[in-house]
Amino acid sequence: MCGDITLSRFGLFQKTLKVYVTLFGVIVIMGLCQEAGAMMTRIKGPYNNRTFYERYYNYWSLDYDPERGLFPSVNNLAANAIISANATCGEDKPEIYCKLVEHVFMREPQCGLCNARSDNPEHRHPIINAIDGTNQWWQSPTLQNGKHFEWVTITLDLKQIFQIAYVIVKAAISPRPGNWILERSRDGISYKPWQYYAISDAECWEAFGIRPTMGKPRYRSDDEIICTSYYSKLNPLEGGEIHTSLVNGRPGAEGPSDTLR
Repeated sequence: MCGDITLSRFGLFQKTLKVYVTLFGVIVIMGLCQEAGAMMTRIKGPYNNRTFYERYYNYWSLDYDPERGLFPSVNNLAANAIISANATCGEDKPEIYCKLVEHVFMREPQCGLCNARSDNPEHRHPIINAIDGTNQWWQSPTLQNGKHFEWVTITLDLKQIFQIAYVIVKAAISPRPGNWILERSRDGISYKPWQYYAISDAECWEAFGIRPTMGKPRYRSDDEIICTSYYSKLNPLEGGEIHTSLVNGRPGAEGPSDTLR
């Protein structure tokens, strides 16, 4: 267990996360989640010389608030997840890609090589790079190889059921993905949308048929599924982040909520 963040009673139990990314994007994924059932991590002892009744009474009285619930600690589940992608740059053959840069007169294009079979690690960008904690990254194929690469699927198998509090996506050498969907599943077969992302409010309607949430994401109910363009701006051209909170900003975040339990 790590940290003192106590949001674990909130969120939804999930085993598998799936991310659909459209447009060329290079992303790093990190999920900040809580383990279901890992309760009472803030208990301070020792209780070795106390009776069972005393230990039981203090166990609950120290950390249990019937108005708020139980608070397990927060963990980074992505680091131990099984991650996969249905396409990766240079997987089938070497390919050249060029970064999106600011328009400067006479500036040389910034291009590089993807080759999954290269001996040079700088040319390899497998999906495991997205969660291994290094400065390396996963990279999708370029759209020059076909429009079907506009939709790339990344899946994280958490290997057991957890409560999810946050999902953080960080871009590497490209802007943040434009139109994409964050989905969830308990069985790895059937998926439900968790949140939609679009390059504009109009795209929420056109791409997903969802009413856009203007400005910073906010929620009218604990289980509302929104579409936002807040995190899909072109700038920054590199290193942008997407923070999806599945707890904060929802009506039940500060009190008992059967939906967020």
